[in-house]
Amino acid sequence: MRRWDAGITEALYLTKLASKVVLFEAFPKLTAIAVLQERALSNPKLEIRCGTKVESISGNSQVLAIEVSDMSSGRRETLKVDGVLVHIGLEPDTRYLDGVVPLDSQGQIIVNEKMETEVPYLLAAGDIRSGSLRQITTAIGDGATAALSVQRLLQELW
Repeated sequence: MRRWDAGITEALYLTKLASKVVLFEAFPKLTAIAVLQERALSNPKLEIRCGTKVESISGNSQVLAIEVSDMSSGRRETLKVDGVLVHIGLEPDTRYLDGVVPLDSQGQIIVNEKMETEVPYLLAAGDIRSGSLRQITTAIGDGATAALSVQRLLQELW
């Protein structure tokens, strides 16, 4: 999946679960591939707002509202919502690690089965690691594996 298709793909999926989905796109127009744009524009459960930025999410124990701004006019609006899914893309921002730790062709950190990198005591888990399925359950498993590895490494030090 191309990085600019990620948000619209998830929005389309959410229309199967929710009565209404609002997709906020920071760019002035959709950048997804044509077939995804066609599906999105023809879906009656999906509202698309281009040139809009989410400024804040409010609520205490649950999400109650979001504040958005129109990027061209600066006009702000508060919308009551039942939930928020942030999905901006699939490319990890690991440029700061280039030359520090080996990265794969997608910019993800290369690790072994213990979540260890080639750099001693540097571990990576979840979506940022090479080969990740980018699912919550696998990220949790990665985190548990990394935690056990850290525990073992620390015990070896003392």
